[in-house]
Amino acid sequence: MERIAVFSDSHGDFYSLRRAVEHQLEKSQLFVFCGDGLKDWEELQFLYPSKKFLAVRGNCDFGCDGPAVRMTEFSGRRILLAHGHTFYVKSGLSLLQQSALENQAELVLFGHTHLPQTFYEEGIWYVNPGSIGSPRDGKKTYAFIDFPGRSMVPSILPVL
Repeated sequence: MERIAVFSDSHGDFYSLRRAVEHQLEKSQLFVFCGDGLKDWEELQFLYPSKKFLAVRGNCDFGCDGPAVRMTEFSGRRILLAHGHTFYVKSGLSLLQQSALENQAELVLFGHTHLPQTFYEEGIWYVNPGSIGSPRDGKKTYAFIDFPGRSMVPSILPVL
């Protein structure tokens, strides 16, 4: 079974990010970071060069290059990656949902709110892993998505 591990908003908490990534190293084929801590993410890529890492830039990733939104494919599914600030996700998800539909995404991975969230609507899974570094609810979290057959099964986990 294939798996994506998803992280966001480390804001300099490299220790928690590394612990969570290490917990998923043998189980995940793709590691995704949804912004606000790209410098932390870049350090991890040097530690694990054989793993596949993808990221988007967040509103606090000053001086970092890279897209704020990108499309990718994994396990035959179209995936929209975004930090979320360009879609104003703190005010609602309608712009993000519109983009997902326009891009024919089957899975949307986003951050920015610092709160974990998963839901399914109009044939699309939406997953926000919460914040690995500065959660709004006090619980550091990340997500993973399993791909058994043609299904997708997202889960939110606490950082241990």
